[in-house]
Amino acid sequence: MAAAAFLTPYRAAGYVTDSTPVAVHRQGGETFAVTSVGRSFQIYNCANLRLRFVGPQLPGRIRALQVHGDRTFAAIGGDIHVVQRAEVIGVLRGHARPVRHLVWLGELLVSVCAGRLLNGWLVLGKGAELDVPALTLQLPADLSPSAVLHPATYLNKLLVGCSSGALELWNVRSARRVYRFEGWGSAVSALAQSTAVDVVAIGLESGKVHVHNIREDALLFSFSMDGGAIRALAFRTDGVPILASASDRGHVALWQLDARRLASQVEFAHEAQVCTAHFLAGEPVLLTSGADNALKMWLFDQPSGGARLLRSRSGHASAPTRVRFYSDGITAASAGAAGASDLLSAGSDRSFRRTSLWLQQQDSELTQGHVIAQARKRGRNTRPSHLKLSQLTSFDAAALRERDWANVVGTHAGSAAASTWQTTRRALGKLSLVSPAGASASDATAACVSRCGNFAFVGYASGRIDKYNMQSGLHRGSFGAELGRAAAGAALRAGAPLLTDSGAHRGAVRGVAIDSTQRLLVSAGHDGTVRVWSVHSRELVACMPCDAPVAHLAESVDSSLVAVACDDLRVRVFDVRSFTLVRQFEGHARAITDVAFTPDGRQLLTASLDGSLRLVDLPTARLVGWHTLSMPATSISWSPRGEFLATTHAGCVALCVWASRALFANAALECAVTAPAPLEMPAGALGGGADEDDDGDGEGVDDGERALSAASAEQRNASRSLAAAAQRAADEASSRDALRSLARPAQLSKGLPTLSSLPPARWQALNALDEIQARNQPEQPPDAPPDAPFFLTTRPGLEPEFELATTNAAKAGDGLAATGDGGAGEAGVDGDGREGKRPRSRVLSPFAGASKAAPLDEAELLRHMRRGAQQGSYAMASEYLRGLSPSAADLQLRLLGAGDGSGLADAVDFFAAQVGSRADYELTQALLARFFKIHSAAIRADAELSARCAALREEQRAAWSALEALFHEDLALLSFLSHMQG
Repeated sequence: MAAAAFLTPYRAAGYVTDSTPVAVHRQGGETFAVTSVGRSFQIYNCANLRLRFVGPQLPGRIRALQVHGDRTFAAIGGDIHVVQRAEVIGVLRGHARPVRHLVWLGELLVSVCAGRLLNGWLVLGKGAELDVPALTLQLPADLSPSAVLHPATYLNKLLVGCSSGALELWNVRSARRVYRFEGWGSAVSALAQSTAVDVVAIGLESGKVHVHNIREDALLFSFSMDGGAIRALAFRTDGVPILASASDRGHVALWQLDARRLASQVEFAHEAQVCTAHFLAGEPVLLTSGADNALKMWLFDQPSGGARLLRSRSGHASAPTRVRFYSDGITAASAGAAGASDLLSAGSDRSFRRTSLWLQQQDSELTQGHVIAQARKRGRNTRPSHLKLSQLTSFDAAALRERDWANVVGTHAGSAAASTWQTTRRALGKLSLVSPAGASASDATAACVSRCGNFAFVGYASGRIDKYNMQSGLHRGSFGAELGRAAAGAALRAGAPLLTDSGAHRGAVRGVAIDSTQRLLVSAGHDGTVRVWSVHSRELVACMPCDAPVAHLAESVDSSLVAVACDDLRVRVFDVRSFTLVRQFEGHARAITDVAFTPDGRQLLTASLDGSLRLVDLPTARLVGWHTLSMPATSISWSPRGEFLATTHAGCVALCVWASRALFANAALECAVTAPAPLEMPAGALGGGADEDDDGDGEGVDDGERALSAASAEQRNASRSLAAAAQRAADEASSRDALRSLARPAQLSKGLPTLSSLPPARWQALNALDEIQARNQPEQPPDAPPDAPFFLTTRPGLEPEFELATTNAAKAGDGLAATGDGGAGEAGVDGDGREGKRPRSRVLSPFAGASKAAPLDEAELLRHMRRGAQQGSYAMASEYLRGLSPSAADLQLRLLGAGDGSGLADAVDFFAAQVGSRADYELTQALLARFFKIHSAAIRADAELSARCAALREEQRAAWSALEALFHEDLALLSFLSHMQG
């Protein structure tokens, strides 16, 4: 097969906002904040800062946002995409250069691009025009817009701040400059309207803030902020004279306007520059966003007038480098069929975070103590992140003892001590694991925790491996003191070097893992060996050479296999029970960044800096899946049940989550793959390309070049969309071809139980449909609609003539024709000659959609059953049921009892034949259970049906007896082997 797609994008977790300013708007009585996340946007409710909506994936990175009602306007390159809820309803095209500013001017949306072109778009009301701008203004060459503001009550006026330091007032209707203000010797970086008319705040790159009366051109007063350039300004709107200014160093200063002094300052409110500052209308709450992937709300309730953090949403400030799925008891119980729903991740921002797959409000950073208070004591220039532990290079977790003591152990770059963490407290543990060797142990490089949660194993750059108690933090021994005679002989026969010192390896330890029985510890080192140790005696059991330095080690949870990625770009799979090399794979062009077994241990996934993900099938030693990504994956992790894959990527702050097509869609993973399938990143995980970056102010570019640039950008976006659509179609076609080539194998012998090979979700959901429907019921009944006025229809003509009897007769005729039956409840006359009532809606009649060709007592499934009974084979009915979704299968089973109920007898005969054939065993059992749950009352009331069910019961007993005998035979054999002594 040419290509096989085994993953599909699901979502980007842990991504809150980027450096694009947040758009804040009120709708009804609530305030919403719209944040940009690469090529998508997210909407938060400011009442609780909960995520309410995620926008669609757009063709480029968003550079500016504006909102009105349920419409979002996103500037991407030179285009402005109009999104209504989740649908792009139009694109405003009128700029050849990237749009940098979007501002409302009444009902006009004004866009300003890097080429100094200002366009006004009429996008609201009945006269909305999305094709051409309502007005166009080309600003002069000496005016490079860096900030734009519409002053309150100034009709058709825009205040434009320039990077040259100038400030000008323009009338966009007449296309003329109204007034030019003298500059302040520094670029204008922010503008804000105060609660007083004519008064605005002007922020400069120099760090100064000027409060200016633009009507009188009078400077009222000025402030100076030490935290760098001003990036955002905001006035309180609840009657308190406070001005907030935010800098590119992450500080937020609060200025008392009546006293003209600094009231307070929040130092390092963000880890990077602050991009947005906005006071909620009439509330003492300040909303800020930063380039550190954080959205925060500050409440002003301190006696000193200062602010405290009210609530926040944040993720990694820089790209995470390691991710692992984690599930505790509560998470596993609440996650349902999806298994683990939390992710543990670490990155170069020195943070260790726990991210929920479903609820963003549950995301949090595992705290490392009072780093903010310590930073304040050390001085104003001390950033809190600099006091955190260095970057985590590896970590491992065990959930069994999470409520008793620390259950996570991690190693840090440049540190010889391993840290411990407790997930229930979401905090750093009280104990550190320090080797008794001291400085000679060198840096800790790898760590793992036993499944019981009692012991931790730490490997060092010196080759040493130590064992620690997680509860007390005490050292419990080292591995590799001496080789036993048997182990030494095995090492010599394998050609592996013998140990000459007390180290477990001759070079740095690259990975440690404990097997499922907790009796063997596996380690891999830079010396190119994989060593197996006894956990209790700490003696070497076996040594297996790799012929190349090892970079990564992964273990299979429920088997004895381990995989190592080596520097020679090969992946080797070892069996640690038989101490043999069982598989070896190659194919990556650049360094391998991570390896991971699927939960069932049958397949192995590898990631590389060449941007590829390769899935190999271990039993057949074939490449069965191959994807290429636009950003290389640096870490990968499968969920415990295999539904999802989590990845981290270079240059991406999001944790990308992918769904496995093998569980949710058709995916052929049994054919060898010869070509990769490109894979789109999840919505919100991508940034912009080179064509979307800021390319200056447009000086020296003529109209022809601008037009050519716009055309090429549009062509690239169109080509990108067409390529993505073509690739999706090719993937689907390839999967269908592969599935057709892999014809479902027939039974090896008649009567042998054979599974249907359908995804488990298809048949497991059949008996959970009632719970699903109950869960999806609204909490409150819908409100009754108001009484609508009644209007009589009239005939067309010069004189109005009401249409009464003819209309009713026509409606009655239509009602009879729709059902082919004059039963009660339909328009027309019932059996007693009384006028029946026409249903108000087709939905109120459960069988209103039936046609003459498909009467109610002959559903599609029933016709297949009766045809199969005549032909002596139910193959068509079986194939028809295999292709139905759970809800469609439930509907067909319910239709079997329609009419006179004769279809129930045909159904019992069909199920008796299916059970007797032993084909599609698990699907047949699920359908049979649903059938009896729906029609049990009708079957008990009919003696003939009860007799037919007796024959079905005998077939069921015979089928189960055959399986039960096989189970007992296997259990007896396992019991015998487990009691053997060797």
